[in-house]
Parts: sequence; C-alpha cells; structure tokens
Amino acid sequence: MRIIILAAGLALAGCGQGAQDAPETAAPVTTPAATQSAQTSSELAVGPEVDDANIINGMWMPRVVRLGPPAVFNQLRPYCGQAFEGRVISDDPRDADWAAEVLTIHFRECSDDEIRVPLHVGENRSRTWILTYEGWPGICPHFAPGPTQLNGQEVIMMDAQCWNRSVTLKHDHRHEDGSADVLTMYGGTGTDFSTPGRMEFPADPYSRELFERENIPASMENTWSITVTETSFTYELSRPERYFAAEFDLTRPVEAPPAPGGHE
Repeated sequence: MRIIILAAGLALAGCGQGAQDAPETAAPVTTPAATQSAQTSSELAVGPEVDDANIINGMWMPRVVRLGPPAVFNQLRPYCGQAFEGRVISDDPRDADWAAEVLTIHFRECSDDEIRVPLHVGENRSRTWILTYEGWPGICPHFAPGPTQLNGQEVIMMDAQCWNRSVTLKHDHRHEDGSADVLTMYGGTGTDFSTPGRMEFPADPYSRELFERENIPASMENTWSITVTETSFTYELSRPERYFAAEFDLTRPVEAPPAPGGHE
C-alpha cells in the first residue's frame, strides 16, 4: 500500500542549525503523533507510528515543533535589570575617544522576544542596542521529497516543514530630547546560531541604503556581532580595514545608569 504523507521537519535557524540547540524545543503546536520525538535539523520529525488515526484524507499530519529563541538570546535573560562596565579592547586609533571612557551596558528592558540594552559611553546616553527574536514556520529548502519506507510501508514524502528563527540587532540613536538621530535603527539579522554563545548580524538592506544616503558607503559592509560567555559580553563591528570591539565584565554588576536619552 502506498500512502502519501505530509512530513514536518525540525529545522533550526534558517533550517541549518546543529543539534546543540535541541533542548530549547517547546511544546508542539499540533500533536496528532503525540509520542513522536524531535529530531535534528537534518532529519524528519515523523513516526515511528503511522496508523489510521494519523491519516486524514490520505495525508498523515505529524506535529510541528515550535522552537523558542536560540540559546545565546536566552543567555542574556538572567542579566535583565543589571548593568555592567566594560572597555574597548580593539586598538584602532579612531576609537581613542571611546577607549578613554568607561563603557556601561544596562539590560534595561526584557520581554519574550526583545531585549533592550542601552550603551553609555561616559556621560553619553544616546545609544541603545535592540535585540529582537522572531520565529516562523516555513518549507525546508534542503528537504528532498520522494518515495521512502516507513514502518515497512511505502510512502511518499510530499513536503517538510521547518521552524525558522532569526535575531535582529538594531542600533537606536537618539538625542537628549528623544528625537531620532539621522543615523538610527541600522543593524542586521542573524540566522546562523551554530557557534555557541555568538550571533553575527550582516548589514541589512535598510542599513545599506541609509549608509549610502548619508555618504558613508564603507559601512555598507558592516557586520556586527555579540559573544556571550559565563563571564563576559563582547560587542564587535567588523568590515574590511575596520575592527572595533568592546568587552563587558558580567561577573561584577554595577549601579544602573540613568535612562538613555528620550526614555526618562
């Protein structure tokens, strides 16, 4: 007997995540096969049972597994409400003004899908980093449909559904009165979470257009990144012939600074 089934695959960021984030799976959204176990991104989340109860109009309807934010996003949650001091650790002379100041980050606002982190450079309170998580279902681009065997029956895999994830980093720059700076809300979106504790954010189309319009085309090649360990938080900016990095000590909380500009 040949059965046509619709298979749901478990995929991580952009359907390309490794198995290390598997513990982050949450409760399934639909559960016709309630005993089914989640697999890695390279496997289908189908079976082991295929029976009449799972077949609807000739198609077997497996569960879809909804993933939460990636591990590196969740690593920041315990610091919500706390502030930490840091310093410039790169050596570009163009960053001398920043290197002479005490840098302070404040994990000021946290929700299920957003973390806002004001960055204070000395007395300058104009900058806030905004990290936003998004998850959505989609078709696995790497899945090859076709005949296969499942529980001794010949079946045809018609499709596979993935759970896609992304984290976006934006730089919110504001003046003391709360008005937006001309260079604001630039950043990028990361979908590769294969390196534990690290996310990278290549400049997105909005940012590239902004930099071109403001006559700073070199910034169109920007990639920002954050790296989180048990003891430190590192923010980096890189592009050809440009590198900036600041490191913050997560083991020594400090007094929370004033609200950033426009957020009093």
